[in-house]
Amino acid sequence: MQGHAPYPEESAIELVQLVCAEPPAFAEECGPLRPVVESLLRQDPTERPDFEEVRGWLRSLVRSAPEPDAGANVVPLPSVDATRLPIVPPPR
Repeated sequence: MQGHAPYPEESAIELVQLVCAEPPAFAEECGPLRPVVESLLRQDPTERPDFEEVRGWLRSLVRSAPEPDAGANVVPLPSVDATRLPIVPPPR
């Protein structure tokens, strides 16, 4: 959500140690999703919301979100050259 992991881990072992020892970085750049993201990252799994609670929060956020400006940020598609095959990246 913020462009980086909540923990700056280098390995799975380090990740487990960090999750057990320290709270995750705050989700400052998540906008209205911040309380949802931070609640899902709570250290104690018993304190995390269940599926129904998260779904309710997300539905509420969707209902209260402003309507997007249709066409305000439209990016034109590149022109298509019918004589060339499309480039398909290999599966990862």
